[in-house]
Amino acid sequence: MSLLAGGRASVFIACLGTLVWGNIQAQSFRTVSATRLAAGEASLNVRIDFAAGEVHLRPGGGQMLYRGEIYFNEDKFESVTDYDPDRRTLTFGLDTRNGGVELGRSETPQRMDLALSPRVPIRLDVELGAVEAHIELGGMNISAVDLKTGAADTRLSFSEPNRGHCRRIDLVAAAAEFHAEQLGNSGCETVRFEGGVGDITLDFTGHWARGDTRAAEIELGLGQLTLRLPRNLGVAIDMDRFLASFDRAGFRKSGSRYVSDGYEAASRKLHISVKAVLGDINIDWVEP
Repeated sequence: MSLLAGGRASVFIACLGTLVWGNIQAQSFRTVSATRLAAGEASLNVRIDFAAGEVHLRPGGGQMLYRGEIYFNEDKFESVTDYDPDRRTLTFGLDTRNGGVELGRSETPQRMDLALSPRVPIRLDVELGAVEAHIELGGMNISAVDLKTGAADTRLSFSEPNRGHCRRIDLVAAAAEFHAEQLGNSGCETVRFEGGVGDITLDFTGHWARGDTRAAEIELGLGQLTLRLPRNLGVAIDMDRFLASFDRAGFRKSGSRYVSDGYEAASRKLHISVKAVLGDINIDWVEP
């Protein structure tokens, strides 16, 4: 390459670098935070919407009802940190500004951190877009969960037993990697999961009280599903599958369903209904 050509290349690279840096600098990011002390609330409804970035949800401490922070691109989004004391409803997250284009995870450092009181019964409603989410609900008082994810990598965990009574968990994952850990600790009567394309793990380890009988309803598209099951659990699976493989290890056929060894005598039972198309269903037995 000639000295002249090399000089032109250097100028071009320098200009390109300036343009990219200028575009990054032109974006306007800000941080908003919100905190509220608990005041004897009998329950709390929490609605979370977050289009792109990172989400961290966890139990809080002290006398706080909630404490949260959002770092976001204010050119494209508006923050929402509303609390309605009459309806005992917290709305937290981002709204798209003027119908703007949502950003992918790799294009934005946006993030949300929210801590919720573990003492107040909470109904949680979460909708996520292109998000990397870490949701820890262990030790909280969860009555119900609705969680919808788009092109997201999501880890939902109950690392400690739920403090209250949970009726249900409804999970919808469009095209994502989704891991739900220690669902046994949730104590929820019913777990429902609907997945499109992705790598899915539903882990039912954790605390099961003697006499517990729970249900799981699973619909799987083109994905890989791993069920992690405690060996001391009596498990029955009703399977409706089309071109989907099923790892039957630890199961025997009983009529139209598959049941685990010792199912009839088990003091803790899980009934699973699976509908699968073009997916793989794997079983991972775990020592309690």
